[in-house]
Amino acid sequence: MDVRNIAIIAHVDHGKTTLVDKLLQGSHTFRENQQVLDCVMDNNAIERERGITILAKNTAIVWQDVKINIIDTPGHADFSGEVERIMKMVDGVVLVVDAYEGTMPQTRFVLKKALDAGVTPIVVVNKIDKESARPKEVIDEVMDLFIELGADIEDLDFPIVYVSAINGTSSFSPNPADQEEDMTKVLDMIIENIPSPKNEEGSLQFQPALLDYNDFVGRIGIGLVKRGTIKLNQMVSCCRIDGSIKQFRIAKIYGFLGLGNTGRATMLCLLDSEPNIMHHVILLRYKDHAELFIERFKEYSNVTFTICDDIKDLVAMLKISDETTDESVKKGADMDYNGTI
Repeated sequence: MDVRNIAIIAHVDHGKTTLVDKLLQGSHTFRENQQVLDCVMDNNAIERERGITILAKNTAIVWQDVKINIIDTPGHADFSGEVERIMKMVDGVVLVVDAYEGTMPQTRFVLKKALDAGVTPIVVVNKIDKESARPKEVIDEVMDLFIELGADIEDLDFPIVYVSAINGTSSFSPNPADQEEDMTKVLDMIIENIPSPKNEEGSLQFQPALLDYNDFVGRIGIGLVKRGTIKLNQMVSCCRIDGSIKQFRIAKIYGFLGLGNTGRATMLCLLDSEPNIMHHVILLRYKDHAELFIERFKEYSNVTFTICDDIKDLVAMLKISDETTDESVKKGADMDYNGTI
């Protein structure tokens, strides 16, 4: 599958996380009847209380058979270090600018980091539905900012999309009346303008830019494989800034899709690490995703699949009843399925 790696950058409160929400919805990552909170990427208590993004977070969507890895970044100057760290992970950025406020101090900072890293920029003018919106003047401000920061000639010809992220509309026209009821303009522009990542041949080179934690796995490094291939149970050397080198084994490999880890990455870890054990996987039917999932694992002889057409059939097959006392089993039966691979 073809891949694009992008970061969403902007000044605080210009609508980055809301834009990510609509990209997730526009790519049909969620079920039609699934209840999703606003600013779903702001998932810790402090972020939701204050209404700002503090930590950079990963997600991914699939659009026209292309997987788009997205990093939502903080816009507040106090957390600008999060933006600096992730620039080596992406090949392009979506610069979000308020249609009224225009370029702000943090807009300058994040754009400078993007230009220094040599990534491809796309400009999204958000909040075009505001009565006070002045999109043409804002684009002039963005162009002046690019020039002041010493952008290359190619970068000055940046593509532009006008959106209202809160309404989920987009258009190539600055006229609010021309807005269309979807985010396909943004998604198509990402695929057309952001280059695919290039992986060099040779020994493995992987630099974690973010850290996550799992109660069962422990610390998880999130980054980009710049060279070579990373494999399960592979022995690697961790080179630290003080010159020390520590060897360890790759225990798990995960990817991102929607709001969680990809089933494909988790399945590969399971099947490759236990080749002599038979596994049976029960899938809930969602469009043609279950069949596609099975197709990807047809070369594995140690796994069989069953597809359920209804959540009740799935619960019955797992033999889960109302009398079940194991809360973890009940939680598994009631979990949200987002229908993604």
